[in-house]
Amino acid sequence: MAAVRIRQVESFEDLQLASRLLDEIWGAATPILPMRVLRALHHAGAIVTVAEDDEGPLGASVAFHGIRDGERLLHSKVTGLKSRGRGAGVAAAMKLDQRRRALDLGIELIDWTFDPLVMRNAAFNLNKLGGVISAYEPDFYGPLDDDLNRGEASDRCVVDWRLNDDRVTTAIAHLDAGTRRDVDVSDAVRVLEANADGLPVRQEITGAEPILAVGPTDIEALRRADPAAASAWRQAMRATLCDRVGAGWRVVAVVNGAYLALPPD
Repeated sequence: MAAVRIRQVESFEDLQLASRLLDEIWGAATPILPMRVLRALHHAGAIVTVAEDDEGPLGASVAFHGIRDGERLLHSKVTGLKSRGRGAGVAAAMKLDQRRRALDLGIELIDWTFDPLVMRNAAFNLNKLGGVISAYEPDFYGPLDDDLNRGEASDRCVVDWRLNDDRVTTAIAHLDAGTRRDVDVSDAVRVLEANADGLPVRQEITGAEPILAVGPTDIEALRRADPAAASAWRQAMRATLCDRVGAGWRVVAVVNGAYLALPPD
């Protein structure tokens, strides 16, 4: 981490670099953010950063200003890393840099979306950063044609990262200390899990107890090997979480590969 530098993009050439990086990381047939759009966002005050080490560019991030329910926020549109930067704390460093820049602007909320079936991202967003899923949006982007998403519905969860909440500051303290937070799931009911064939099995419940919803171990590999099974997981997770989140349930953690969702207070 000492050799990693995160800097805000200023020049047109660096915007081109960020755009190329994102397309490379996603294997996109069409640009993740067309250069003319990225240029306009940057001109309007978007935060565009690039992470680099001694070998060169590692990743890029783009966040732009917005208002939701009368509250100013940053929407973090995309953060991507090359494979050599993954698992080394670079992603966390990029998000913490984004948090610092938002707070410097007087903004206390950042939100972003992620695929609910990519459980490593879910654990990063909820456990490491202290975010909370605030919405579940079926087919949020419509059809996508990049290597990571092609052929699948683009369901997305919206993560709220309330930058000064105790939940977030506690999560950051654990990040700094290299420790993990313990989450009590003793009273949670498992409502989605995998059977012996790795396919999803749902259990309908009508009570108000916390629930656990297991996700697939590796959805990217499953999409390549068995698209029908990947689609079955998509439908099962949507049926399990979408209506609940819409009714005020809070998805607050990933525990042993399962989402922990709490009923409304």
